[in-house]
Amino acid sequence: SLPDGSAIRLTTARYFTPARQLIHEHGVSPNIRVPMTYQQGIELQDAWRKEATSPHKEQVMNSVNDVQLDRAVDALTGSLIYAERFSKERAKKP
Repeated sequence: SLPDGSAIRLTTARYFTPARQLIHEHGVSPNIRVPMTYQQGIELQDAWRKEATSPHKEQVMNSVNDVQLDRAVDALTGSLIYAERFSKERAKKP
């Protein structure tokens, strides 16, 4: 804690991906790029602002098409389907 009531936290850990690739101080680059038009970005930003103050948050976010979120859901769904099929095939083998 600092005298003015604020605080600072210092982390000395290093961050890795599940594959043990060091990403500390480097971050990660997306391997699936989903371009968004300027207009789509503005609409999404407006929806986020409205969501922050709206009592009907779900309706606000459902009113806008988030192409990047949709693509992320598709990618994760595909990964889950693949993993499920792989585990079933693996279980069949002696």
